[in-house]
Amino acid sequence: MAKKKVKAEKKNIGNAELEKLILEMAKTMSPSEIGNKIKREYGVTIKAMTGKVGKLLAKNNAKQFPEDLKNVVEKMKILKAHVAKNRNDKKVSRSVHITEGRIRRLATYYKKKKVIPQDWTPK
Repeated sequence: MAKKKVKAEKKNIGNAELEKLILEMAKTMSPSEIGNKIKREYGVTIKAMTGKVGKLLAKNNAKQFPEDLKNVVEKMKILKAHVAKNRNDKKVSRSVHITEGRIRRLATYYKKKKVIPQDWTPK
């Protein structure tokens, strides 16, 4: 039998309280983790919060490295470690090439938007 989903009870939280909560969470969490936690625990809808986390962090000069680029670089490290151990794994070798292209495209975009430095390279 399928489990019944329990919805978070929607709490009335004002914009000022929400902003304060987001800034407090930003010290230890990524923007996506903040959004998920607020949605789960406070029942704030995505529609009410769309773009709020990123804009609020940018407004308060909480400079953060782009989360999507960071995740792709982490994936690349894992894939390269796997290929180093398993040289004949052609599927993962192809995945390395695809992921390198994705990193290159994201880096070009973020350099154009001046989010990351022009001389940034993945480590």
